Formats: sequence, structure tokens, C-alpha cells
Amino acid sequence: HGLAALRLGWGYMPAEIAETYQRIRGPFNVNGLAVAAGMASIQDTDFLTKSRDHNTDWRARMTAALNAMGLPTPHSDANFVLPEFGSSERAAAANDFLKARNILVRAVGGYGLPERLRITVGSTDDNQAVLDALKEFTASR
Repeated sequence: HGLAALRLGWGYMPAEIAETYQRIRGPFNVNGLAVAAGMASIQDTDFLTKSRDHNTDWRARMTAALNAMGLPTPHSDANFVLPEFGSSERAAAANDFLKARNILVRAVGGYGLPERLRITVGSTDDNQAVLDALKEFTASR
């Protein structure tokens, strides 16, 4: 629902795990504004459908385009893709190349994936900008 900035999430788990979370969570960990936004978000099924369809379409487009550029990108069911750049140095160079163009992606070396970058599916214009920039990057290196 795009509410991460409100620090609002949702989980489905066995009761015993929920009880453990309830014991260790901080007091008043979700504010009233976040709860109201969450409730409104759940009711906006048209936006949810539109967002899901956009992400599904663009995730497939991005995966195909990145693979065609020689950046192996596995199938994803998330809201991001993880192209491989062949080495941690090349991934860092691609990240720097994108930053220089005001395109921010996430290095994922800290997650044990130093040869990859995490690219979130965004707006149509943002998605096209990152693909155009990476096409330029791969053509030059």
C-alpha cells in the first residue's frame, strides 16, 4: 500500500509469534495518522489494482530490458528487480553512474549480493530513465 514511510506494516503469522511480537514491540509504536492512512489504503481497491498492474507490467519490462543489456536479472515477484553486473566493482560503477544522473538505486552488498543493485519499480518516467541510463552505462563499459 506504499505506507512504509509511516512505519506501518502488516503481518500474517501464527498466534504464538504474534504474541512474541506483542511482548517486544515498543509502546505506542503506530500513531493515529498511520492507522487512519492504513484504513483508507485498504479501502482504496482501485488504487491497489492500478498499482499492482503497473508494477507487474513494469517489473516484466525492466527484467526483459536488463537481460537484453547483458545484465542477468532473475524473475521477481516483489516491487523491485536485482540485475547482476558481473562484479562488485562494476555494480559500484553502475551505482555511481546512476547517482551522477540523480537516479538512486540500492547497493545490496550488505545483503550478500555485491554484484547486484536493487532497482525499485517506480513511475513510468522513472523506470524509463533508469533503463536509458543503464543502457548508456552498459554501452560504455
